[in-house]
Amino acid sequence: MIWYWGTLYRDTTNTMPRCLNVTNIIKIAAESRRFAALDRSEKVYYSSS
Repeated sequence: MIWYWGTLYRDTTNTMPRCLNVTNIIKIAAESRRFAALDRSEKVYYSSS
């Protein structure tokens, strides 16, 4: 299953929080044993592996 960033983190604007950057996202993903990827619109998706 794939979760959209805004859904996973309850961000109603469906955008990446300004306080987070790609490095932090990847770190969060690693800690939760999921991988993060940026699509062309820079939206973040998590996928259970």
